[in-house]
Amino acid sequence: MERLIKQTENPSLYSYIVSYDHGNAPNPDFNICTLAICKPVIRRCAKIGDIVLGLSPKRMGNHIVYCMVIDEIVEWQDYYQRCKNLTDLNHRIPTDKNHNGDCIWIHQENGEYALLESKSGHDESCKHRDLYSGKRVLIGRKYWYFGSNHPTHYIQLPNAHLSVGRGHRKTTEQQLINEFILFFNEELKQRGIHSLGKHGNYFA
Repeated sequence: MERLIKQTENPSLYSYIVSYDHGNAPNPDFNICTLAICKPVIRRCAKIGDIVLGLSPKRMGNHIVYCMVIDEIVEWQDYYQRCKNLTDLNHRIPTDKNHNGDCIWIHQENGEYALLESKSGHDESCKHRDLYSGKRVLIGRKYWYFGSNHPTHYIQLPNAHLSVGRGHRKTTEQQLINEFILFFNEELKQRGIHSLGKHGNYFA
């Protein structure tokens, strides 16, 4: 039975609104969760062991879209090679405009990045935010994804301490984090969720 536990002594918890849940940010497919685009400050500042919590917009109830523990952080210039060479990531290179792969920037020999077509909606104006402000890709193999598209498991936060408006919220107070972990694990137990991974869908 998989449960959320602290992987490091004093993790931070980052919470933010998943404004567009189309499988790109986060990408929860194939038993691995990645945050490669959007939320540049979180990607730049988070560390291994931190918890990332994505919430639906207020109009959709601020329920939990996903919860991920970061177990690996990859620099963007290395991400394409990882996606190209490793079987657990190679489906993340988008093949057309309807593909939800998040490895949308290809590092070229001349040092520049080329943008691939994808479902992300990102264009050249997003390059600085994705690559130079965010810099890194967050990877988690311990995650629960419930989705925004009519989720079966509609979990709302027990209080407003972790909720967020614009941007994101970084929580370092360990008592609050401990309380969230207890709450989240109880929700998993009550709903009969015993495994990691996807337990819902994003918008097509």
